[in-house]
Amino acid sequence: MIYSFDHPDLQNILVSGLEQGQTGILPCDTIYGLVGIAPDTENRLTLIKHRDQTKQFLMLIPDPAVIREYSDIPLPKELAKFWPGPLTILFPLKGRQGSIGFRIPSDLFLLSMLEKLKKPLYSTSVNISGKEHLWKIKDIILEFEDKTDFIVDRGDMRNTLPSTIIDIGTTPWKLVRQGAIIVPNANPLPDSNPLS
Repeated sequence: MIYSFDHPDLQNILVSGLEQGQTGILPCDTIYGLVGIAPDTENRLTLIKHRDQTKQFLMLIPDPAVIREYSDIPLPKELAKFWPGPLTILFPLKGRQGSIGFRIPSDLFLLSMLEKLKKPLYSTSVNISGKEHLWKIKDIILEFEDKTDFIVDRGDMRNTLPSTIIDIGTTPWKLVRQGAIIVPNANPLPDSNPLS
């Protein structure tokens, strides 16, 4: 189903669908995002993107308090000032190997949705893994209409950058992906983006 962003009941429709386990595409504050409620939709999102199952999806959250459920590392004050905003922070997972990314979006529509859902949303760029993210709505519909439950059309999002990704599980912190904001004192990481 394709919805216009101007649909008068859009938020309630999306919240209801997501609560039922739907996955879909909506405009985030950076680029279009493929989303689903965490952790229930992880396998489905992985299949849609043809993605390596070892890679974690970032979580969109309404409040930093959510992080404590997943990691023992507190949110650094130097990075907290960038939230809400286009910064994804990778935290070491509590009690096991690996990391998970969190972001508080600045988009008021998204924030309101997250508060209504009371659960984090997985979010990932709209692309098949390894390919460029899509920003033209006609390309998104062509590629993903039959793979997702809904697409929200807010027009083309050409002049937007994805979020910057910082890994705080290392000392010093590592810049995994340069995106919409510049974080001082983060060392570039030569490895591939773990959230692509």
